[in-house]
Amino acid sequence: MQRAIDYGIRPYTLLRNEIAGTGLHAHHIMPKKFSVNFNLKVRENDMFCLTLDSTTHNMITGRFNSRLSKSAETYTAAEVRRVSIEIYDQLYRETGDYIFKFQSDFIKLNQYAP
Repeated sequence: MQRAIDYGIRPYTLLRNEIAGTGLHAHHIMPKKFSVNFNLKVRENDMFCLTLDSTTHNMITGRFNSRLSKSAETYTAAEVRRVSIEIYDQLYRETGDYIFKFQSDFIKLNQYAP
């Protein structure tokens, strides 16, 4: 959580530039492929991200890839939102790391892009 606090929640393009060379990853809170599901009027790389270490980022990506593996168009926005919240809530229960609870709450508030 501290890394996310240090860098804040920002669009991917801004965060990526700020953390370049640190070994940290800019993680889309809502995976960018689902921007089409929410009719976002921004590019995928303008969606909100936070900073994670590679292990945490890979763990989240793996969960999303196993639960929402088809193309974005095959899911409704409600399905994507529900499963995303379930994934983050499950990771929070398993790890106790507040970063997962934070991401779940962020999605519950429909926060995907500026």
